[in-house]
Amino acid sequence: MSATSREVLLDFVNGQGRKCGVLRLVQADTKSDSIRVLTAAEAKEYGEEVVQLLEGRVYDFEVFDTVGNLRIRLSRVAKPNSIKPNLGRIETGVETGLLSLILEDSGTGSPVAKAQVEVRSSKISYREDYRGMLNFIAGECSELLFDIRASTQMRIAPNFKKSVPNLQQLVEFLAAELTSGGFFFALQRVVAVPHQKLQTTWEEQSVSRLRKGSRDLSRQLGSARARQLIPTDHPIGKRMSGIGIASPSLPRMVLLRNQTESFDTPENRFVKHVLTHFRDFLKVISSLLKKSRTADSQRYIRVVQHLEEQLHKGLSQDFFKEISDLQVLPLGSPVLQRKAGYREILLTWLKFGLASDLIWNGGDDVYGAGKRDMATLYEYWLFFQLLRLFREKFALESPATRNLFEHSEGGLHLRLRVDEPFGIKGRCTRESRQLNVRFHYNLTHNHSDARAESGSWTRRMRPDFTLSFWPDNFDLGEAEAQELAVHIHFDAKYRVENITQLFGEEDDDLNEEKSQQKNGNYKRADLLKMHAYRDAIRRSEGAYILYPGDKDSPTHFSGFHEILPGLGAFPIRPGSDGEGIGLQQLSRFLDEVILHVCNRATAREQSSFHHFNIYRKDELNGVASINAPIPETNHSDNIRPIPPSEHSVLVGWCSSDEHLDWFCKMGLYNFRAGSRRGSIRLAPEIAGARHLMLHTHGGKALPGLWRIKVRGPRIFTADELVQNKYPSDPDQNAIYAVFDIELDTFYKGWEWDYSKLKGRKTGHSSAEPFAVSLIDVLDTHV
Repeated sequence: MSATSREVLLDFVNGQGRKCGVLRLVQADTKSDSIRVLTAAEAKEYGEEVVQLLEGRVYDFEVFDTVGNLRIRLSRVAKPNSIKPNLGRIETGVETGLLSLILEDSGTGSPVAKAQVEVRSSKISYREDYRGMLNFIAGECSELLFDIRASTQMRIAPNFKKSVPNLQQLVEFLAAELTSGGFFFALQRVVAVPHQKLQTTWEEQSVSRLRKGSRDLSRQLGSARARQLIPTDHPIGKRMSGIGIASPSLPRMVLLRNQTESFDTPENRFVKHVLTHFRDFLKVISSLLKKSRTADSQRYIRVVQHLEEQLHKGLSQDFFKEISDLQVLPLGSPVLQRKAGYREILLTWLKFGLASDLIWNGGDDVYGAGKRDMATLYEYWLFFQLLRLFREKFALESPATRNLFEHSEGGLHLRLRVDEPFGIKGRCTRESRQLNVRFHYNLTHNHSDARAESGSWTRRMRPDFTLSFWPDNFDLGEAEAQELAVHIHFDAKYRVENITQLFGEEDDDLNEEKSQQKNGNYKRADLLKMHAYRDAIRRSEGAYILYPGDKDSPTHFSGFHEILPGLGAFPIRPGSDGEGIGLQQLSRFLDEVILHVCNRATAREQSSFHHFNIYRKDELNGVASINAPIPETNHSDNIRPIPPSEHSVLVGWCSSDEHLDWFCKMGLYNFRAGSRRGSIRLAPEIAGARHLMLHTHGGKALPGLWRIKVRGPRIFTADELVQNKYPSDPDQNAIYAVFDIELDTFYKGWEWDYSKLKGRKTGHSSAEPFAVSLIDVLDTHV
C-alpha cells in the first residue's frame, strides 16, 4: 500500500541506468502530508511513478551526491536557486501527470540524467475520474461515428498500424476501458453465466444394448449392413420369420443421436476473439515502446504490461480452452446485443474499432509525453457533456459528425483542440417562437467598433463555450444588427473546487482584497472575467463558470428579476464512469433559458428592442445634445421623465389673441379632425404628445410651452366648442380633437427661434399641426 510523508529521496539515473545523483524533496508548506510513495506493484498496475506530488503545492528540493557541476534544468515547474543551483523549488500549479526533472551540465546545458515523479490531481480522482473522462470521450466519439458508419462495415480485427500517429491515444482509450472495471466485470458475467447451445453428437453402439426405439433407429435396423443372423428360436427371430423374413438378421452396430450442452458458440468465440486481439494490439505496442527512447516510453511499457497480464489471466481460464476461433462475426446476434456481459464487451470492441481509425491531435494536449493534463481533459470532457445536452434539446441542422470529424489520408480526424474553433447549428422550436441555435467551442469574439457587428467592443475574447440564439427568419449577422441575438458563455475552471474560490465571500473585506491585488492576488478574478464576457461581448446575456465542485449548489446572480441577464457557476464533476455529476442542474437551467428566450413578452426583449431603435437612430441622425436645463422629474410625481428624444411636442397654430385668451382661460386647445386642409391625422406622436408649442403669424413662436395634462385628445363637435365659448364660429361639418392643457411654469417666458425648428411647415401648410421631439424644440431656445 502507498504511504504519505513530507520528505522523500529519489535517484537521478542516466541512459545506461547508472545513478548520477540524489534528489531530496521536502514539502514547503505546513498543510497535510502530500508526498505519496507507491509500492512497485501499485505503480505498475496503474502505470504511474512511485513518488507522487500533489498539484497546487510547493516543494523544496536539494540535489547532492553528484559527480561534476550539475543542476536541475529550469522549467515552468522546477526553479533552481540562482545562487545555489543545487537548491530550488518545485511549484506544481495545475500541472498533472508525468514530471521529468532533468539533471544537466551547468556549463553546456547537456542532459546527464533524470528523475521522474508523478503530479496527481487534488480535485477529482486522479485514476478513476481521469480514466472515466477518457472513456466517456471515446464512447461519445463512437456513438457519433455510428451515425456515419454502419456496424456491418466493421472489421473483425481493429485497424492498428505501426505507422499511424494514434497508437498512444489507443493505449489511453483501451486502458481507460479495461481499468474502469466494467470490462472485466462483464467478462466475469460471461464466464459465470455463459451462452450455450444444444449440440448433436452420434455414438456407435451395439444393437444388444438398445433400450429405446426411434424412427431413425428403425431405418438403421432395416437398412444397415454388417449384419448378424438371429436364431429362429429367438423371440425376435420368430417374429421376423412370422412376417415372411427367410433369414432374420440385425446390424451389429447402430448410430445413436446424443444432444449435449456446448459453450463453443459464435458469441463465446467473439468474446475470446476480443481478448485475443486486444492482447495482440498490446504486443505490437510493447515492441514499439521497447525501441523508443522517449521520456514516457517506460511509463507506457508498465501500463501495457499490466493490461497484457490482465488479458492473459482472462484468456487462461478453463472456459476459453474449449472455445474455437471466430470464423463469422455475429453482430446481429441478440445475445451480443442484449445479454448482460456480452453487450458490454461488444460495445468495448466497437468503440476500440472506431477509435483505431480516429486520430485526435488534441489528445496530445492531455496525455502527450506521459502527462495527464487534467485541466485540458476536463475542458474536452465538458465539451462532450454540453454537446450531448445540445443534441437532446435541439434539432440539429446536420449531424454533428460532419463538423466534428474530417477525413484525411491518415484516417478520421477528431477536430477538437483548445486552439481550434468548432460550431454546431440547430433549431429550437417552441409554441411561441422558432429560433436558430448555435453551440460553439473556442469561438473568438474579435474587437469591433461597429454596434451592428458581432464581437467585443474592447479587446478580443474567447470563452470556452458559447451558446447563441436568434430568430429563425434572420441570419445571424442581421440578428446581431437588430439586437435579436442572445449569447450565453461558459468557461471551464478546473483549478477551483468550491464557489468561494471562484467568487469570494459575500462579506469579503474589500480593503483587504485591494491590498492583495497589489501583490498580484486577484481573489475574484473569475467573477470579473464573467463580467467582462457579459459586458464586453455584444448581445451577451449570461456568463457562467463550470467547475469540478462536489458539495456546492449552482450559483446564479440575476441582473434583474428574470433569468437573463445573469452570471453564475455550476459544479459539474466527472464520475468514475465518466458521466457528469451535477449536469442535470445545468440542463434545467438551459430549459429555463430556452423558455425565456422564446418568450416575446420579457423585459429583456423590450430592452433589446429599444436598444436597437435608440442606437440605430443615433447612427442615422447623429448624436443629439441639449444645452438648456429641463426638469429632472415628472410634474405629478418624483419619477424620472421620459427621455427628451422620445418626448413628443405638438406644434399648433394660434390665429389671434382671442384664441390665445380662450386657450389660457378654458385650458383647452383644439385641432380640426377631418378631411379638410388644416385638419389633423392622429398619428402616435401627436396623440401621445406631452407638451404644446404655439406659433402665429410672421413665423413667430409664442413664449413658453403648454403642458398637456391628459395624454390623448377628446373629440368635440362644433356645438360642443360653442358651448365652451369658443371665440369664433366652428365648422358645423367638422369634428375637433381637443387637448387639456395648462401653462408649464418651468418653461414660462422661454423664447424660441421658430425659424430653426426642424420639420416646420411653410406656405399654405404652415398652419397644419405637426409633432417634434423636445430636443428639437430646445434647439430653438434663445
